[in-house]
Amino acid sequence: WLRCGGGWLGVGLVVRGLSFRHMVLSASAVDVPAIVPKDGIFSCTVTLAFSGIGAGILSLPWALSTWGLLGGAVVLAVTASLSCLSCCVLLAARRQCQGAEGYAGVIAAYWPHAWAVNLVVLLDCFGALVVYVDYCAEAVLATAVAFGWPPLSPALVKAGFCAAAVPLSMPRSITRAASFSPLCLTALAYICALVVLQAFTGGPEGSAEGGSVELFTVSRSSLEGTCAFFFSFVSQMNIFDVMDTLSDPTPKRKQRVAMFATLLMFGAYALVSSCGYVAFGSEVHADVLENFPPKRFDVVFANIAMVGMLLICFVLALYPVRKSILALWSPGEESGAQAWLASTLLVAAAAATVAIAFPSIVSALNLFGGFFAPCIIFVFPALTLRISEAPGRAAALYGAALVGFASVARTVLQASGIAS
Repeated sequence: WLRCGGGWLGVGLVVRGLSFRHMVLSASAVDVPAIVPKDGIFSCTVTLAFSGIGAGILSLPWALSTWGLLGGAVVLAVTASLSCLSCCVLLAARRQCQGAEGYAGVIAAYWPHAWAVNLVVLLDCFGALVVYVDYCAEAVLATAVAFGWPPLSPALVKAGFCAAAVPLSMPRSITRAASFSPLCLTALAYICALVVLQAFTGGPEGSAEGGSVELFTVSRSSLEGTCAFFFSFVSQMNIFDVMDTLSDPTPKRKQRVAMFATLLMFGAYALVSSCGYVAFGSEVHADVLENFPPKRFDVVFANIAMVGMLLICFVLALYPVRKSILALWSPGEESGAQAWLASTLLVAAAAATVAIAFPSIVSALNLFGGFFAPCIIFVFPALTLRISEAPGRAAALYGAALVGFASVARTVLQASGIAS
């Protein structure tokens, strides 16, 4: 009886598997318009916010230290305002060009070089993917050491992280990742609580001693610190994919999503940056968790929480990379299920391969990310404006972009030995 039952169960699973394969292949062969599920303001807000939140949040205490407590707070507030302005400009631009699809499609209605927009988005977001893979591998390896586990292979950890992201990246609707919002928000809240506790109580024994705290200062690193704030708000590449899933998508509701997402990012960044700087002062590391003893349980748990959060951030950054690849490969054509799956596997495999075997490419992506990110958040939205009609907004966006470009130029000059 068991053999018979097991045999029928095996046959049933094979038939179900073949049916699923036939369904996937059929979906790619027939152009059936995808039904995009609708979500509320909360899901859209979380999705848009975590498109910008990533491993960079841990560097913000250092970024604040380059300006001082008060000066850094002003730079952070100005950056948040510019990011919100950029989102509102993009939303207004799309209302003027009905039928445009996606970030590159909207920009192309005002600047006829969609391929360049797609290429910039592709390289910038792919660089973010590789950074997430590297950070998560380091966090997992540190956790293994803290728990006394046998040594793990970094390459295996990186490959496993990318493989875990593949099934999460398959839904057509980007806000499906928002179903993991409790995980993301809990991880973010825990990181904030850890740094806040350290600032107000000094934390448990074993933490690094803090340096001096300045209200306002200017250093050679202030330009890089400003750009660190800029890059932490880059979520514009996903704004239209998120808004397409919003229920009752009136202009006011879309603006609320953009504002709430910016406020969520600003609140988290303000807490982590200010409390991290107060706790460790001028001695704060570029990764604030490095100021804590690595084997302390609450720090180990913080690394685990970051891995879970960055897995979802990886998924959200994979969407624009995949969309840009498909747009460059077949402009103006709707992608089928096979192309969707193939591009997902390609991006995940490429991110793992670059993170494992090509550190020089990682360095290059990080460098040129200083050029790509200002384009996404400032330059491309500004191209949709007529300077004669909105000189103030255009000047603000272009001026902020110049700051980012100046940072890239300074980094290149330093690398070549021309500047110090």
